Order: sequence, then C-alpha cells, then structure tokens
Amino acid sequence: MLSIWFKTILRLSFYGTIAGCGALLISTLANHVRAPKWISLILWSLGGLRLVCPVDVSSAASLFRWIPLAESVQDLTGSRNESDYEALPESAFYQLEAGSTGSPTAQPDGRFPASYNKSRTRNSASALDSYKLFVNVGAYIWLGGAILLWGIAAASYLRFRHRLRFAIKLSEGIYETDLIDSPCVVGLFTPRIYLLPNLTKQQREHILLHEQMHGKYLDQLWKILSYGIISLHWFNPALWLMFRYFQEELEKACDERVLAKIGAERKEDYSESLLALASGKQRGLPSPISFGEGNTKGRIKRILSYRRPLAIVTVLVGVAAVVVCVTLFTTPALRPKA
Repeated sequence: MLSIWFKTILRLSFYGTIAGCGALLISTLANHVRAPKWISLILWSLGGLRLVCPVDVSSAASLFRWIPLAESVQDLTGSRNESDYEALPESAFYQLEAGSTGSPTAQPDGRFPASYNKSRTRNSASALDSYKLFVNVGAYIWLGGAILLWGIAAASYLRFRHRLRFAIKLSEGIYETDLIDSPCVVGLFTPRIYLLPNLTKQQREHILLHEQMHGKYLDQLWKILSYGIISLHWFNPALWLMFRYFQEELEKACDERVLAKIGAERKEDYSESLLALASGKQRGLPSPISFGEGNTKGRIKRILSYRRPLAIVTVLVGVAAVVVCVTLFTTPALRPKA
C-alpha cells in the first residue's frame, strides 16, 4: 500500500510541478500589470489541488498531449491499469533463441508476438527488480521525510507558543510582546494577533488591519495546507521554491486588501508603517500555523507602485489563467495499447 502511495506522489509531483509553473507565470504577470492578486491565488489553489488529487482531468488541449514524457511518467508510476497492456504468453518470449534465425509464428489473431531472446528477457527482469527495489525503499524514505518535517514543525510551534506566554493582552484576540521578530497571527480556529510594542498610533492601525485581513481571508489555513502539501513532496526542490513564492503571494494579496480598504492615496503612510518593522534580523516564523511578515522591503516597493486594478486587464489575466488551467492542469486521455 505504501509503495502505491509513493508512486502516486511521484506522478502528482511531476504534473504538479508543471501546474505550479503555470501559476507562477500568471502570478508574475499579475505583478507587472494592474490585475488583482486573487486571480493568481485561485490558480495557486488549483495547483495545490493538482498536487494532492489523484484523479486526472483529461483535456484535448492538454500540453502533455505533445510531451512523450507524460506517457512515460504514467507507465513508470503505475498509473495505467494492467488491462491497458497487451499480455504475451510466456512461450512467446522464448520463441526465438539468441542467435537463431527465421520469423516468429503468427498468433491466431494474425499478429506477431514481440521477438525477445533469453538474454533480453533476463535484462528486463533485472530492470524490473531494480524498479521494485527503488519503489519499496523510496516509499519508506519518503514517508520518513514527511514525518520528520511535521515533527520539526510541531516542535518549533510549541517552542514559539511557549515564548508567547509572556504576551500582554491588549483587547480580545490582540496581544503585545517583544519576543517576536514581527507582528503575526497565530492559531487556526481561534487566531490571535501579536503586535510589537512601541508602535505609533498610525503604525498600530495599519499593522492591526493587515493582520485582521490575514484572519478574515483565512490565510493561516492556506499556509498550513501549503505546508502539508510540500511535506508530501519534500523531495522536489522546484516545489520548495514555489512554496516560498506562494507565501510571498499571500503577503502581497493581503497588502492589496489593506490598500483597497484605506485607499491608494495612503500607500505612503502604509509603507512607512511597514518600514518601521524592516529593521533587525528577519528570522521568520518556524511553524506553518503561525503567520508572520517577511521580505518587508520587497513588499514596500510593490506597495509604492500600487494602482487600482483595471477591469479590462483583470479580464485578460483571467482568460490567461483559464488557458493555463486547460493546458497545464489537465492530462491527455491515454490511448490503450493496440
């Protein structure tokens, strides 16, 4: 059973990486044109679903229709049913001995069996044994890595919560502590906002609004789900890069919501509030259940260049996102072996 899960993860990791490239493409496009971030977030969500859902959606427009490697991946990971392959009788493999001459005997249906000699059959059996060994050993290594990641995350989260026990309660759900690097939202079902001390009235207003937007749109849930997905695909370095990029996209989307709330004319004031948090070493939060701020300087640059999305640009980026979904998130219908 474990080997079946591992082969499924390998297949999903292949297709999910391509889907992630599509989400990355749309996110980059949305960053350079006046399009809302929610379009790219929807695409990232579908990309995450592609990494965990074993059911393939077929499409005639799938990019994989023109990529021979896709069918090889299906074969390698056991995605085909055994009925998709033509089974030859064992005698057919030995019909021609090594070095013999002549033609194979036609089968009752008029077809000729594949001509294999004993040497080639032994090589095929050896390759099959190596593949089975890779799957069986790899499955345990994969499971061990996933468990290790969650163990580290759980231990880090408990240590972080232990530090937060000294926080001072300001109001319902809002606390203040100097033992964190940056303001953050902690918790999934009952999130708490932790602020830094010595903030000005304007800084506190902006940062509190930012953290409240995180909670309102359940960004903590997206963070923990994305961490769960990457823990299943921890062996794929490309997905780690996309995971980091997705965390930044959540922050950009949250900044966009804040600007929509306070008005684009106050973006300089909002940037000043973030700049006050940029000093010091940003170590980041160690747990997927905590949500903190990172890459503050990069976010400030985007905020200062922010302009309200244009309707026509939003439609065009939305169409591009649909095209990406159809071509990169789907697979072609596999043709049965003739």
